[in-house]
Amino acid sequence: MIFARVGKFPDDFAKKLAAHLDTTKGEPHAGTWSAFTKGGPMHDYAALAAWSRPEDARLLREHIASRQSGAGPFGWEGWQGTGEAPRPWLVEEKAALDRVAIVDKLTAEEEQRRNSLQAVAKKEAAAKAELASAVSVTAKELFAAYEANEVSADQLYKSKKLLVSGTVSSIDKGGITGEAILLKLATPNEFMPVTASMEDEEKAKAGKLAKGEQVRLFCTGGAMKVIGFIQLSDCTLR
Repeated sequence: MIFARVGKFPDDFAKKLAAHLDTTKGEPHAGTWSAFTKGGPMHDYAALAAWSRPEDARLLREHIASRQSGAGPFGWEGWQGTGEAPRPWLVEEKAALDRVAIVDKLTAEEEQRRNSLQAVAKKEAAAKAELASAVSVTAKELFAAYEANEVSADQLYKSKKLLVSGTVSSIDKGGITGEAILLKLATPNEFMPVTASMEDEEKAKAGKLAKGEQVRLFCTGGAMKVIGFIQLSDCTLR
């Protein structure tokens, strides 16, 4: 709170904090946080402690422990500023574990958790890159393009990764088995909507949609015109 108000800590703050941490190091969680209990008193300055002593493996671990679901009062919030976080280990779990690995040997459980977070981060980065490479278009623009020139529209949209936005006109079942989820997007012609074939894992999400709702779809199979109707394939909600 002091830092938020004046942009810096008092000159003697670090000294007083160090003295305080020395007196509480024998307490549970080194005194830096207390477990969350509904209606009960709680405190959490584990991040501040880790900030002040970034070489202290115990304080770093207490900071990580305090952020776990159901433990302390706060969770991992991620960096909310612009650019790179100046001290990423304070706001991201993977970075915090990386920091622990610098000053101490990770336990087997910590190593497993770090590897898991790394795998998730790589998957998210790949998905973000794929999304960024997609062609953005609205359902109405797709309809207009195919109505004007199907050959030209195919060159733009067929077999391309597309990010398609539009208004839901209906959610139906179809396909050979009758179980495929078909999300239809409105066009200027109410009898010729753009039909998106959804991935199986999107069934629960699609079931919550309503007619008239605005959606954005990421379709890796591109668009094509079949028997006069524009169809999108391999789509997920974004």
